Amino acid sequence: MGKHKKANHQTWENLTDCVREIAKYNPKLKGVIDIVDYNATAAGQRIISDDNLRQLVDILSRYRLGLKDVEPDIFGRAYEYLLRKFAEGSGQSAGEFYTSREVAFLMARIVDPQPGEDIYDPCVGSGGLLIKCYLVFKEKYGKDINISPSKFYGQEINHTTYAMAKMNAFIHHCLVRKEL
Repeated sequence: MGKHKKANHQTWENLTDCVREIAKYNPKLKGVIDIVDYNATAAGQRIISDDNLRQLVDILSRYRLGLKDVEPDIFGRAYEYLLRKFAEGSGQSAGEFYTSREVAFLMARIVDPQPGEDIYDPCVGSGGLLIKCYLVFKEKYGKDINISPSKFYGQEINHTTYAMAKMNAFIHHCLVRKEL
């Protein structure tokens, strides 16, 4: 293995270890961010190329992206964009785990979440519909302390899709559980 490839291998191994360590101390992220091995290969090829991963790390390193540094919906919108691009790039139907933002907002407005109601999505996918219901609720009731919040939750059988939903819910402070 050349010096450059060995350095990349070590870098991505360290990144994998760091992400797993973060999940170890943040139970809400366990099974979400710690399921990726950044050195993983398929058919002898890296699943995530060194160049793509390096570019992503370089771009993200330019900004403060803590939950206290930006509004959750900025993360949410970026996350939705990445989900859409992932679906388009994977050649599968995005409808399996992704509902477009416009359709999800329309559905959330039709559902019209009320104080004290539970909003449940039995096929939560990436969690977009629940997040839109949460945002519609927040828009309608704001931070009125006299309004008891609704519960927003769902389930998903596909572990990878569940991880996407759980991350989306984590960003927006919603609850998603996995059930088989």
